[in-house]
Amino acid sequence: EDAEAGILNGQTGITLTYYETQTDADNAVNEIVSPYVNTSNAQTIFVRAENDATGCFNTVTVTLRVDPVPSPE
Repeated sequence: EDAEAGILNGQTGITLTYYETQTDADNAVNEIVSPYVNTSNAQTIFVRAENDATGCFNTVTVTLRVDPVPSPE
């Protein structure tokens, strides 16, 4: 969700949904929801950007990287 502003770049009327595979994103099935626990580090997530008026869509990828929480010394 942190990448939404960068993906939309100010566009409105676009719905973003998230998937673990390109096939799921293409078919809009098995959507992942927040909060999401990634299965590997780094992990590629597929984002489906769908025009609310026309139903046309495109997909982009986002790489999730989880940095370890620093521990005090």
